[in-house]
Amino acid sequence: MAIFFNVGDEISLYGTNYTVKGKITFSSNNSEWWDEYKIVSGLGKEHWLSIDGDEITLWQTTSYVNISNMKLLDSGTKKAVACFGDVDVDRGEKANYKEYKKSHSDYIEIETWDDETEYSLGKICSSNSITIIKRSSTRIGSARFLSEKKVIGGVLILGILSVIFTIFCFSPKLNLKHKIDSDNTNYKFETAITGLENKTADIYTSTESSDYVAKDIIKKIEGDIEYVQENPLDTNTIAILTKDEMCIVYRSSVNNSTLVHLAERKWTFNNLDAPLYAADSITDDFYRSFYEYTAFASDSCQYKSSNSNHSHFHTHGVHFPIFYGCSNSRYNSYASTVRESSLSRRTSSGGGSSGGGK
Repeated sequence: MAIFFNVGDEISLYGTNYTVKGKITFSSNNSEWWDEYKIVSGLGKEHWLSIDGDEITLWQTTSYVNISNMKLLDSGTKKAVACFGDVDVDRGEKANYKEYKKSHSDYIEIETWDDETEYSLGKICSSNSITIIKRSSTRIGSARFLSEKKVIGGVLILGILSVIFTIFCFSPKLNLKHKIDSDNTNYKFETAITGLENKTADIYTSTESSDYVAKDIIKKIEGDIEYVQENPLDTNTIAILTKDEMCIVYRSSVNNSTLVHLAERKWTFNNLDAPLYAADSITDDFYRSFYEYTAFASDSCQYKSSNSNHSHFHTHGVHFPIFYGCSNSRYNSYASTVRESSLSRRTSSGGGSSGGGK
């Protein structure tokens, strides 16, 4: 299972304790994606931990390397597509890189940025060498999986209480995140984006089409939405706003899979400048503009922003004109049908269920 860290996590690597200070997500010119974490020991020693699928490499910068007689393993251009925490790279910055093999498990990398050239020594690490000491949030691959298994024993009791609550409360609060987490058939947890206050937005991947996923999500919450709108510039992108959550369904710019970005509205309000994971600029702009048009004003009255750059968000929308017709979206019509069906079902049976599909 892939490993994910958040800024502020405390980890142990080969017996040395580190704090995760920053994170950069890179993409290469051959469409590969990976994360690099800035980790600092208690003595202030800085390393970078690169996680590319199951491949984990610990890097340390050095003043110079001798690459004579070394085998070139990989080369290309990498681009920072997301940056968090204490890092000295901005989103969009690029570097040319060359990676050489020094020995069986030791590597050398040379990165050429616009203003400097960096040399690093790398060593392959085993995932078993990493221990989570303290997490700043609960969003890390294996730990998240284990925490879900721990609560299975209480599912039956919670389910009974949920049914009772549904019967006595005509409109119960529906949590989309819980429903997606519970659907292992259509959704797989991909990663999490850490924002201000160490809160996260979750990213899921699906093999289904964007249209199927959007309708499935609407059906899971029984049509209980405030707004839904597809991007007229790309109909594979659909934004869904509920009372408490902001969701956007879109195609990955890397492998064309369907991605779901899901976060509490408070997270979206505080982190609207955070880029969408594996999204192109059209999707990124649509996401911000949709939220600014539909929810920013009301959320600014409810939430106190921790973002010092927050005051300019509502002035930078680029797709505002398209939202004047958002109430006529075909997905709004679908949500209305689902909502009426759910209402009729609950009225006749005193309970309800949700499922997936078109």
